[in-house]
Amino acid sequence: MPSDDDDEFGEGGSGEDSEVEEVTQEQKDLMLLEACKVGDVKEAKRCVKDGSVATAVAPDGWTPLLWAACNGHVACVQYLLDQGAGQQYVRRGVPQTVARDSMKPKAMDKNDTVNSPLHWAAFKGYLRIVWILLKAKFSPYDIDACGNTSLHLAATGGSVDVLKCLMSEGFDLSVRNWYGNTSLDLADKPETRELLQKATRQKECYASGTGFSAAVLRYF
Repeated sequence: MPSDDDDEFGEGGSGEDSEVEEVTQEQKDLMLLEACKVGDVKEAKRCVKDGSVATAVAPDGWTPLLWAACNGHVACVQYLLDQGAGQQYVRRGVPQTVARDSMKPKAMDKNDTVNSPLHWAAFKGYLRIVWILLKAKFSPYDIDACGNTSLHLAATGGSVDVLKCLMSEGFDLSVRNWYGNTSLDLADKPETRELLQKATRQKECYASGTGFSAAVLRYF
């Protein structure tokens, strides 16, 4: 006759003896990616507490920080930065491929390219995230797989406020992507074109009177 324990847990033993399926590191990291994709910062914190890696990279190359920035989730972006997720993107300044005297598209060099959270935030017009990433030392001069800087992508996306934010870091409107386009070439909204044209006409720093040149970046 079955015992009370058998009735509760089924034949073959108690619940304490049943096997619990172990969650793999890959599954943990996937849960964090999904949380950051939808902007669930509470779930993101739980995932990291339970062992998810803030700097995890999915097979497609995307990271939690990339998803959070791409989809405009400010709280997730800030949390991930606090967890050190920005270090894999922080670069050393202007890569050689984006030399300031560049007037022709350069041959593609994958060593110089990066799929940066700043690129996506600039393209989609997420001003607060752009500001947060710049404050975290993300370089606006990093180039994507098409040779675009964040300024190219902001011009394409059409956000005047994001353009102003990026231009406050110093910029060079003559820089061309690997298809030969400058930021102005990619700007199709009247207000973004007007801003970039105005910046082009400015010959010296308003505050200091220092003339802009190939060696002195423009600031807006």
